[in-house]
Amino acid sequence: MKSIYYAHSLKIYNTLQEQLELKQISSLFPSWNIINPNGVINDIKEAFSLIDKVDGVVASEHQRHIGRGVYDEICYALKKKKFVAVLRDGRLFHVYSEYQIGVLDIDWVYYAKVYEGVLTPSLRKCLITERTKAKYQYPGCGVLEEISDTAKEFLRSVGKIQLLEELLGE
Repeated sequence: MKSIYYAHSLKIYNTLQEQLELKQISSLFPSWNIINPNGVINDIKEAFSLIDKVDGVVASEHQRHIGRGVYDEICYALKKKKFVAVLRDGRLFHVYSEYQIGVLDIDWVYYAKVYEGVLTPSLRKCLITERTKAKYQYPGCGVLEEISDTAKEFLRSVGKIQLLEELLGE
């Protein structure tokens, strides 16, 4: 049987939000076993050990942020090439890499924001700049051809070029 690790803030433990999210995850993954770390783990090493044994991670947010522990769990799962998704407003979106996570480092509870989609704001700004430069150098080309070779190489290195091609239909 497949299993999924439910990464969530300690602020959500033993709340109605936790109960509702567990029901949502159960309905989204009906035949999967859900591993809830609440009352099961004592530290991040134990969380990593559980993540090693599951097929994926579903993370939830506390007030549209993830804490340091959830951030570490997501990054660990991504490094282990596990499926990672974030539950937001009753639906899931896939997290493909750490580049979708903007670290704010305000404190341990509001440590980072997870961005839905391919590009974080800083990467999007970089690509817009590169596309603008490329438009002048290569007029009349498709969107991907407008992005400079450096930006394309960067996207390949972080595994985004195929996803970008799919989204842009090129």
